[in-house]
Amino acid sequence: MRDRVSILTDDRVLAESMRRSLEQAGLDVQVLPAAPRHWQRTRRFMSSLLLVDLESMGKEPLVQCRRLRAVTGASIMAVSQARDEETLVAAFESGVDEYVRKPVSEAEVAARVEAILRRVAKVGGDPRSHLPVCQGVMLDTANRILYVRGRRVRVSPIESRLLQCLVQHAGQVVSRETLLRQISCSEKRASVGLLTLYIHYLRRKIETDPRHPRYILTRWGVGYYLNMEERQSSRLS
Repeated sequence: MRDRVSILTDDRVLAESMRRSLEQAGLDVQVLPAAPRHWQRTRRFMSSLLLVDLESMGKEPLVQCRRLRAVTGASIMAVSQARDEETLVAAFESGVDEYVRKPVSEAEVAARVEAILRRVAKVGGDPRSHLPVCQGVMLDTANRILYVRGRRVRVSPIESRLLQCLVQHAGQVVSRETLLRQISCSEKRASVGLLTLYIHYLRRKIETDPRHPRYILTRWGVGYYLNMEERQSSRLS
């Protein structure tokens, strides 16, 4: 079965442009108005990814994105005229997986959609969907849920990817450039400041004292690493 993409926009020209590029890439596509009353149709279509036009999402598009994230497990790619880093950061915080600036290149959108779908398929195809992270912490990669010392904590798609990358290289320093690629398909789209913000979010969810982390540690000027001793404790417990 081919992956399915739902395009949420009120811009007919944009919709046809994106539909054309995605169908040429071999994806099944439906175009829907962006209003919330149409969101349930993305579930009936079994969408793997939602391509959302922020300019069609009303006066508070990022609030709407947060609501959309709460009701769908599909990946979300936003397209927008906004070019400032503040909006980019806010979009990722609202649950967006990728962000593309207008004017939209058909080839770029298709390439980014395919990259996200490959990433999701790789994670979803791993039978070891529960990864031990550190003492008392387990990550359910399929459902993006952290089990933190008896509590269930939801993580965003970006947080999940960052954590999986750190677990994969446990005990090794992972460069900022490598981690930035987990935030965006193109590292130039994400800043070191944004990476620092997401590491802060992960520490708040995992660490008993985020101000004095024991698990996700910093190598100043280089990157971050998962404390191997704490991970070993997790695997043995």
